[in-house]
Amino acid sequence: MKSAYLVLGVPGNATREDIEGAFEKARDFYSPARLAEDPKAVDKFLEVKTAHQVLRDEESRAAHDRKLSSAKANTAPAARIDRSPGVKPEASWPERILPILLAVVLVVFATGYYVSSKREAARKALAAQELELKAQAAEEEKKEALRLAAEEASRQQIARRAEQQERQFRQESDRAINNVRSLEAQRSYQEMQRDSIEQRDAQRKESEARSREQNLARAAEQRLARDKARIRELCYQNYRRYDC
Repeated sequence: MKSAYLVLGVPGNATREDIEGAFEKARDFYSPARLAEDPKAVDKFLEVKTAHQVLRDEESRAAHDRKLSSAKANTAPAARIDRSPGVKPEASWPERILPILLAVVLVVFATGYYVSSKREAARKALAAQELELKAQAAEEEKKEALRLAAEEASRQQIARRAEQQERQFRQESDRAINNVRSLEAQRSYQEMQRDSIEQRDAQRKESEARSREQNLARAAEQRLARDKARIRELCYQNYRRYDC
């Protein structure tokens, strides 16, 4: 019986980690390219895989160890069978050739079955590795898609933040412009009020001056009228007439 420990290249007291590490090395060594190029490598990889399946399970490993112990115990040389002397009858030609033909047929069928099973196992191994590679590629694509989505979300967040800051800046600018316009309007209104007050003051002063001039003119006319009246009285007193 062939030892699974020898096939996998680990000692009899190997731990589960040692078994898994040895199988990982073997799987890396028997790559899909090597299996496709070398048909013998397929058989060796299948033996390694079978040994790994036996040793990775505690029950199958214990059964394997028991078989190894039993095989070692039964390695003693078997006793020879004494044959009684005598002449055996010679078998006929069909009887002699029939076992050979049967053996050849069995060998042909066994070889075909063995080759087909090996090819099927290699095909399944390649398919499993292809599926694993596809799964890894899909996982990588998923990670890349998540990374791109995260970057896009970050860019959108930055853009929203920049837009919000720009909107806030515009609002502050509009408030500042409105404040400036309000101050200018107040200043213009105050200036208009000052101009109106100054204009009213000027009109009042002009009216007062005109009123003073009119009063002076009336006073002068009154003085002139009084003087004329006195002159007429003096003319009448002296000359008894008013137009002297």
